[in-house]
Amino acid sequence: MEENKINDINENYENIDVEKAPSALVYKLEIPVMYGEKEYTELHIDFTKLRGKDARAISAELQALGKAVLLPSYSDEYLTRMVVRAAEEKIGDDFFDKLTMHDYNKLISRARTFLLKSESPIPTAAKG
Repeated sequence: MEENKINDINENYENIDVEKAPSALVYKLEIPVMYGEKEYTELHIDFTKLRGKDARAISAELQALGKAVLLPSYSDEYLTRMVVRAAEEKIGDDFFDKLTMHDYNKLISRARTFLLKSESPIPTAAKG
């Protein structure tokens, strides 16, 4: 069953040109969100600032919570933590609980696209 779900997701992303997807963006929220003492209308996200230590920390955090991550690009838990770490704003993963489903899915999709971009085959030099 899980394999079918992954195959369906792969088909949905088959036609995305991940190489042209931005790695840094200002995302304007559909509806402002109150989080802590502040109202957020946008998030400034830069996935390029993430490092290997961030990937390991996210995996370790999820493992400590008893949540196994086989494919990070298909785990909402992993992707939300990625956005949290990539955001300039000081937010936690509970910020996502307050978002509209539209904003939630858009932000998760941006993180997923960034990971898929990094998983794209590396061009090899022509032999000759």
